[in-house]
Amino acid sequence: MRSLPLSCLLVCLSFPLLADDTAKWPPATGQVITIGRTDAGAPLQAWVDPDAFNFSDGRTRIAAVIDVGTHQDEYNSLLTHAAQSAITRKQDNICYAVLFVPPTALPAAGERDRLLSFPPKGSAYNTADERTAATIWRFLAWFGPDVVLDVHSDHVTEQQATQNGADDKDGQWSKDCLAAAVKANSIAGCGHATPHRISCSLALGKQRGSETPRTDGGLFQTSGQKLPSESSELHEEVKRRLQRTPAEVVDQLLVVYGHDLKTVMYQPALAVLARLETARMRSDNAQLEQVAEILQPYLDGSKVALPDNANGSHFAGHLIIAEWARERDDAKAIELVRKVAERGFDKSGNPLTAMPSHSEMSDAVFMSCPILVSAAELTGDVRYLDMARRHLRFMKKLCVRDDGLYRHSPLCEAAWGRGNGFPALGLALALTDLDRMLTQPDLHADLRQNATELREEMRQSLEAHLSALLLHQDETGMWQQVIDDPVSYREMTSTCMIGFALTRGVQRGWLSDPEFAAAAARAWEAVKIRTGPKGELLDVCTGTGKQKTVEDYYNRTAILGRDERGGAMALMFAVERAKLNAALPTNPDKTR
Repeated sequence: MRSLPLSCLLVCLSFPLLADDTAKWPPATGQVITIGRTDAGAPLQAWVDPDAFNFSDGRTRIAAVIDVGTHQDEYNSLLTHAAQSAITRKQDNICYAVLFVPPTALPAAGERDRLLSFPPKGSAYNTADERTAATIWRFLAWFGPDVVLDVHSDHVTEQQATQNGADDKDGQWSKDCLAAAVKANSIAGCGHATPHRISCSLALGKQRGSETPRTDGGLFQTSGQKLPSESSELHEEVKRRLQRTPAEVVDQLLVVYGHDLKTVMYQPALAVLARLETARMRSDNAQLEQVAEILQPYLDGSKVALPDNANGSHFAGHLIIAEWARERDDAKAIELVRKVAERGFDKSGNPLTAMPSHSEMSDAVFMSCPILVSAAELTGDVRYLDMARRHLRFMKKLCVRDDGLYRHSPLCEAAWGRGNGFPALGLALALTDLDRMLTQPDLHADLRQNATELREEMRQSLEAHLSALLLHQDETGMWQQVIDDPVSYREMTSTCMIGFALTRGVQRGWLSDPEFAAAAARAWEAVKIRTGPKGELLDVCTGTGKQKTVEDYYNRTAILGRDERGGAMALMFAVERAKLNAALPTNPDKTR
């Protein structure tokens, strides 16, 4: 990476003027992406390089955050005079992101004179007075800049020491400004970057004592300071994450996840299931025995797998037991799966309207459909296929909207991210079992007919749902916390579950359009950035029951760090991508 003056920080920014002397938005070049919400609930947007998510081109990555508090005049001026920069994009080896924090970012406008405080201290993105800061901080983590440029107002007294573009050698930066936080902290735990700090007037290239912007410099003229000659730690970390193969991601996650099963619930069970799948894929007997040890207390009855008050999470947790039944033809495991399926019937053996504990939530497609199909396959009892069909239709009637997305529950229309990931994952798993069942040469005719009909119904449902979801995949490959609203944060578990369903659907021939495969590949790249080498995860929605308003879904905590649920979903997706690599006849690294 070559050394450049900070006057070369950004590209030619083109904001034609309107009659009211404010800038047009969006600009003609680059792309505008919504990265989240401000404290006041307004969209927070960034203008980024057209090729901003190509991390392998060797360009210096610059993220400029413009926060001028309540001063609309400065805000308009920065937009208006951005066009004065004479620097072009790739010929100057720069990849840019410019984030304009609107003057109305906080609910109480008078508070904006203090600017934003970094690093954010509350949890994201549910802490109202830290939402803007948390959004910016985590955006920097996945954008991976070499340099973070902190542009502030001239009118805030505590910031005036940096009006000449001073560095922080003399401790002139306020301790809670963005530049100081970047200097002192690893950004969202992902790595360090180089901070620079300038005032609005200096960013505009104004001469001291003059109100006239210079015409020879450009937007970020900063007194000859130099860009670093090497990539930042953060930039390098993002590149390392992206260079990993699926198998490498699997290995890193298995160090942290899938070691125990304290309760048979889906969160830990899926991680153990991923370990079992990895053992099969690699013919790894040591890992198979580890899974056997984990499951043994439930198989020998020393621990209860299905308590009397079991809910859908327990039902889905039995997917690992069903898979173990297939692995070892274990009669005890088969009986445990059968007990789950029997929860769908009353004492007289009559089917219920749907499986219990569905709570009217779309999650229940995953919680019950796959384990019912597994029970039918393992026992040969056609009643369980009938219940799977009954349950799916019940949930779709409650939760599928006219646009093909799932509302989380009838309480509100919000298409919660994981509330859409669950049905996609559930149907993919159920279809896998149905396909395997239908390969059995001695399958009873009644069971074969029911399985064939249910398979086509589920396949069509999955394809329709994934087609609707593809319309909402964002520029980075992610899906949002609220699927169809880009102001909600990019959520990891929903992306993992949808990515898993897409990958398996393409591999198993359920999905024929090439766009499904392309969407799965984009999702995998995005998930890799958000998956750290020690099991750290970026933006996993916390456990969520049905909420009354879309605002409630916006405000669910986004976890940064290790998380059992998120780790399990990331493992499932990584293992599926590893299987895809293993199936490729040549060039196995093409799906990195």
